[in-house]
Amino acid sequence: MEFQCVIFWVLILFSEFTTGNASHNVCAHEGEPSQIKWPLPSNSASGDFAPTWYRKSESNGLVKLDLETTGRIISKEFSLQFWPAQLSDIGTYLYILRNNISSPELSLHVHRRSKDCYSSDCIFSNNGMISKSFTMQCETTQNKWSDYIIGAPAWYKGCNFLKTEETFHFDELQKYDSGNYTCEVTLTHAGKNFSIRRTTYLILEDPPEITKPRIMGEDITPNVEVEMGKELRLNCTAFVGYLNNSKDLMLYWFKKENSNDETETFIEPCNDTNKKEMQCEDKLTKVVDGKNYITKQLQFQNVQEEDLKYTYICKMSSTVQNDNRTYMLKKKEKTPHIPKHVFAAGMTTAVIFSAIAIIMVVLCLIFRVDLVLLYRDLMGRDETLADGKEFDAYVSYLNECMLASEDEREFVLQILPNILENHYGYKLCIFERDVTPGGAIVDDIHSFIEKSRRLIIILTRNYMSDKAMYEIESGLHIALVEKKIQVILIEFKPLRDFKFIPESLSLLKSNRIVKWKAKKSVSLNSRFWKNIRYLMPAKPDKSRVNMLSNPLFWVQKCIYR
Repeated sequence: MEFQCVIFWVLILFSEFTTGNASHNVCAHEGEPSQIKWPLPSNSASGDFAPTWYRKSESNGLVKLDLETTGRIISKEFSLQFWPAQLSDIGTYLYILRNNISSPELSLHVHRRSKDCYSSDCIFSNNGMISKSFTMQCETTQNKWSDYIIGAPAWYKGCNFLKTEETFHFDELQKYDSGNYTCEVTLTHAGKNFSIRRTTYLILEDPPEITKPRIMGEDITPNVEVEMGKELRLNCTAFVGYLNNSKDLMLYWFKKENSNDETETFIEPCNDTNKKEMQCEDKLTKVVDGKNYITKQLQFQNVQEEDLKYTYICKMSSTVQNDNRTYMLKKKEKTPHIPKHVFAAGMTTAVIFSAIAIIMVVLCLIFRVDLVLLYRDLMGRDETLADGKEFDAYVSYLNECMLASEDEREFVLQILPNILENHYGYKLCIFERDVTPGGAIVDDIHSFIEKSRRLIIILTRNYMSDKAMYEIESGLHIALVEKKIQVILIEFKPLRDFKFIPESLSLLKSNRIVKWKAKKSVSLNSRFWKNIRYLMPAKPDKSRVNMLSNPLFWVQKCIYR
């Protein structure tokens, strides 16, 4: 008996010497079972020397654990089990045998329960290799909890459930397999079930690089285009490895006729004699990032027709493996020269078509208005349908009898309506003609302008009356702010300056100002009426519509066909 005691003390002292008093950490989660386990003494000694459990206080004193009172913390052999662990259990634990020999100190760290499915404070790690198989074990099922486990572990990646199985196996690891894997196990104790989780971060490593010697590039037979009489270089590069093992590797060129002849002709190394007369090979070596390469360069000083009859093969022989690459020469087709007269004719045609295109663009810009009007007449477009407007244009001019000239009144009350209404089918609103006297002038003006698609302003030197100013302000507000109407300015008589015009009119585009040139503008084909029609909304020509709707027109057309 005394001899056994001596042996036990020697074992304990040896354990103290090897482990020292260094504290080891145990990670646990709040509300989950946890266990602190010490190395077991020999079975013969463990029955004779029951440990007494202590916890270190804040002052590093020892506080004896009353295991019988708590019931939540139990002792099993040389381990402490917490059913479950609580934040108050955080601390350092040890046991002391009857002869005052103490165990190593182990610290329990309990982490507060996280809202996530795993705690980032308590994650273990494991390494795997890409393209290799790998099996992940659930450490919870190993040894210390085996007596309490119910069922197989449930596996999660991140927070996504994967499967229920004892282990998690990968046939072939890929890069996307890295991440946090959690195994969850159900334990039973004292008639209660508890869940315990362990999270492991799977770290993936790249597989070691294959260092077998090989010829670089794809294993295909390319057709190399060559020019007769020109110099040619064909490179064949082999990877030797990270060590310069070139003595164990042979790299060389040989050629075979393209016929079924199996005769191989080896190509000699370059020297001063054959370098100028025939094919030869030159050797180059280089080291890139610790990798050793050998290059054999097949040189042709002057490519001849004779060289096209052969297939050129670069072969690598080593103690590990052999490799080869095949090259065939192909005569490069010469690009046919363009005759001078064909080139001159082509350039002339290109210049002519370019000039025609420029002329067409210029003509389109010059005759833009005529082209737009022609398009409207051909297509019969009508922009006035279903827009809720009553008038095509509201005409604003100075209608005070003392100030307005007879020419101006004639233009507004006779010429403008006669052409736009009677000939082109537009409907104008002229205040003096269409508005019944006695109403509120301001309200009437604003109402009629809102019902119109355009605002035509007749500019004269004496234009700025109170009513005209209101018409301008109301119309410009609708045109520039509300974007509901467009403004057309008619310069009835030449004006030296436009200082009398409100600044807001300067915001209008210059192409919306049309000049009346008296007799020159009377004709329907004059530039004045074309510009007015261009600025007015698209509407079918009234005279053309009347002509087409007349049955006699179609009868006569059929008779004379």
